Amino acid sequence: MKKKIIMLCAWLAPTLSFAQPSVVFDAPKHDMGSILWNNPAIARFTIKNSGDKPLAIENIEASCGCTVAKWDKKNIAPGTSSEISVSYNAEMLGHFTKQVAVYTNASKRPTYLTIYGNVVAQLPDYIGEYKRKIGDIKLNTEDIEFDDVNIGDTPVKTIEIFNEGTKTYKPELMHLPKYLSAKAIPETLLPNRSGKIQVTLNSRMLNNMGLTQTSVYLSRFPGDKVDEENEIGVSAVILPEAAQLSEAQLSQAPCISLSSDTLVLEGINEKNKVSGTLTITNSGKSTLQIRSLQVFASALNVGVSRKIAPGKQTKLKITVLRKFLKQNSRNRLKVLMITNDPQQAKVIVVVKLKQ
Repeated sequence: MKKKIIMLCAWLAPTLSFAQPSVVFDAPKHDMGSILWNNPAIARFTIKNSGDKPLAIENIEASCGCTVAKWDKKNIAPGTSSEISVSYNAEMLGHFTKQVAVYTNASKRPTYLTIYGNVVAQLPDYIGEYKRKIGDIKLNTEDIEFDDVNIGDTPVKTIEIFNEGTKTYKPELMHLPKYLSAKAIPETLLPNRSGKIQVTLNSRMLNNMGLTQTSVYLSRFPGDKVDEENEIGVSAVILPEAAQLSEAQLSQAPCISLSSDTLVLEGINEKNKVSGTLTITNSGKSTLQIRSLQVFASALNVGVSRKIAPGKQTKLKITVLRKFLKQNSRNRLKVLMITNDPQQAKVIVVVKLKQ
């Protein structure tokens, strides 16, 4: 009888020890860069429950009153993620490093998150190239691209701006969708001064894999309206969850290769449309599937077979339609493919127009 009890306990032990929540942070440290004095900044951390029981954030303690943490009080189900935002009030000039202790039901010991950066009285001037002008405002970019985003990520893109006008300017992006937020630093920009707009993507508010596109509009003056001149294109590529495959499974997987990742087309100024083709090869051991085929600009039409047998090839045909070609869309002539190749889930083809 004693022997049976010992064997039963030995059988239950690994089961009981495994049945618990587990905390994983995508990045426990966050570089906040240069922050303008008295302009609070926020760092966002993604917390994932990699266990098999609900994860509860019981408390978060900050190292000082200058730092405040916010989080969703709901339990985090196994395999899902949530967000912790940590704000710093930026009331002290100079370099800083702050920590918050995250207490959960996964362990008696806390997990520490770290933020660091530099609070400055004035942000350094941007020394790069301003590629675009909207009204009296110069910008360093034609559009905003969030590449290779995993669900749960909150990436930030920065637009460098310069006020070339004679009046104080208040930077603002109009028509922001729910999954985007923007913050101007500083909030007002004197004539002949530079600043920036930080645009944050909340990937948890996007449900579809692949490409999501929208347009936002830079306000040129109070009460401004939207038109083509102040339009800024925004694109986000959400990657599918990476499959955990063994070496044996990888050896039998599909494998995509292209004859080129760039297609150069000529004659668009003389013709209504121009076309070209690239060759797609499946050098793997199982069928290659193109799960999603999307374009970054409405001037593009594409056609391709969605399934390619092992060792076979197919043609990707790309057409550019001149009537839909806007001046500010020439830098967005790209084709996105989401595939079942575990080593290359995302493939992008860039289309260039030769004058």
